[in-house]
Amino acid sequence: MRAIPLPRLLTAHLLAGALLAVSPLLADDKDLLRLGQSNPNVIVIISNTYSMQYLPYVQGTTPNLPPDGQYQDSPVSKFGLAKGVVNDVVQQNNGLFNFGLSWYSYHQESVSHKNWSYKLTANQTISGAAYDFPGDAFQVAVGTYAEWGTSGGGPISSTTGTTETFGVTGATLQGSWFGDAPAGATGTCQTATCAGYAFEFLGQDQGNKSHRIAIHLVPVNGGQPYGQLTVTAVAEYQEGKTTGNTTTWTTQSNTPAGKPGTVSLTYTAAVSTNDAFANVFSTGPDATLYMGFMKPGDWNLNSDCGGWFVQNSLPAIGIPRDYKNDAGCSLIACSVNPEQSRGCVLRYTRPMSSVVHYAPGTSGTYTASNPPDITPGLCSPSVVHTSSGPED
Repeated sequence: MRAIPLPRLLTAHLLAGALLAVSPLLADDKDLLRLGQSNPNVIVIISNTYSMQYLPYVQGTTPNLPPDGQYQDSPVSKFGLAKGVVNDVVQQNNGLFNFGLSWYSYHQESVSHKNWSYKLTANQTISGAAYDFPGDAFQVAVGTYAEWGTSGGGPISSTTGTTETFGVTGATLQGSWFGDAPAGATGTCQTATCAGYAFEFLGQDQGNKSHRIAIHLVPVNGGQPYGQLTVTAVAEYQEGKTTGNTTTWTTQSNTPAGKPGTVSLTYTAAVSTNDAFANVFSTGPDATLYMGFMKPGDWNLNSDCGGWFVQNSLPAIGIPRDYKNDAGCSLIACSVNPEQSRGCVLRYTRPMSSVVHYAPGTSGTYTASNPPDITPGLCSPSVVHTSSGPED
């Protein structure tokens, strides 16, 4: 065996020790993989096609709209369920994953208004009654949903299939339920139309007298009470007498069935019972108010997508940087904190109606709005990739 001279052996040991001592200073990016660990990155992609407005259904069968008439903003629609699940998953896995979010891209043109779903829950005038006018041919049952708003359709008679229908047995609906201008605080409607009123026309009898139900909402804050969790509606059974070309309507003391001709009715907002898809504002100027809902026709798009209506580039929410960084960052001194995306994902899983603010008044107005996050600071602007829109 060849002997190694002692000076060369000592030199080799000293060099090896020196290299070990300085190796952290010469490390490259691959050493980061050995120095620690990062949370897995997860991109969630939610479909926002037109079919997401329906109840869950088997492909190839006929879908049905949600019974509350709230389309994709309904908590029981495919989209409402999907948003709720994503919200739950993100909340339950806080700190375990880096979440991003994406959907199918399309372009927003404009947003005009939103609608409101309320359910008839009580007859204040006839205690315990199961209808507004019990015993009459035109009675409406407690539990019936109604669509209200700028061009509200009124009592919902069916959401079976892909088309929603409105109606009352034995009546023809007239007017919008109830528009954005409120009814007068006092008095009644004696003419063919009145601001804030909707009508159920019941036809004419043999004496050439006409009959109808005139309905209006009791105003709140000088405007329509849209968004209030409970609302009072006043329904009047009226008789019309025509002289020349003018018909004058008079509220009757009793209906044909002998029930009171004027009844006050309690309507309750179609509020979600799923905390992961809440449709009551919890922050901002609309806090504690029902959000309402949006449906096709409330916005203009260049596609038939439903659900989100912001113009966007994709992914909408990128994977967050989960380490400190800045322009002059080194491995041991970085001043910019990690990005946060959890709050961004939660923001985009709200009902679509949450970003439209309704201001009651003599005409009522709708404006784009971005309610404050429930927990501020959990959404870094740098991970949001959408362009201008009310959710940004």
